[in-house]
Amino acid sequence: MPLAPPRLCPGCGHLTTGPCGRCLRRKDQARGSARARGYNSEWTTLARTFLTQFPWCGQRADGQLHTEHSVCAARGARVEARVVDHIRSLRDGGPLLDPHNLQSLCTSCNTRKG
Repeated sequence: MPLAPPRLCPGCGHLTTGPCGRCLRRKDQARGSARARGYNSEWTTLARTFLTQFPWCGQRADGQLHTEHSVCAARGARVEARVVDHIRSLRDGGPLLDPHNLQSLCTSCNTRKG
């Protein structure tokens, strides 16, 4: 049972008790499934290969550690990456399969980036 009173979702106006104030209905409608967003077997192969070549949080296709989205790299820590992230999001017109638009991130840094 939620302790906080329901709030209006800022996106769709439905009542929600979620911690961020946004309802799941809006999230599902806005984002779509991974397959609908273009993540297919070609993406899976590219992502696995990328993580093998660039295993550290903050590492990009140039092999360097970048601090823009990686707290780990900013601290000088070598943390194993678990996620391949688009530097320029697909929503903002970034290319899906271009290795120069990818970076390896740990789960924490990827979540922090949003």
